[in-house]
Amino acid sequence: MTDDALTSAGVVLMVTAPGDETGDAVEAELKKIASSVVRMDVGDFPVRLRLAVTNDSSRSRGRLWTDDVAVEIDQIRSVYYRRPTHFNMPPGLSDGDSAFAKTEARLGPVFK
Repeated sequence: MTDDALTSAGVVLMVTAPGDETGDAVEAELKKIASSVVRMDVGDFPVRLRLAVTNDSSRSRGRLWTDDVAVEIDQIRSVYYRRPTHFNMPPGLSDGDSAFAKTEARLGPVFK
């Protein structure tokens, strides 16, 4: 893939922990060649990172967003995944409910 192909190809979604030095270096390099880089941490799900998805017969549509950034799922070209933090469940859940919610979050939605 040429640099021109990458810059017109859509969003590069970075899934990594805040403060990850390797992630920081990769992000800096990607921003030099990619038109759009969005960085998120799955550890923010479901409290600060939110996901909405609809499926129809032809494709999935959806959005990932925080208070600071959003990305449409169909705009994601590539995903860089490195050492995100663990899911943080909302306070007040019982241990059993928290374990169930973490399992459901880890398994995630099924995209067509």
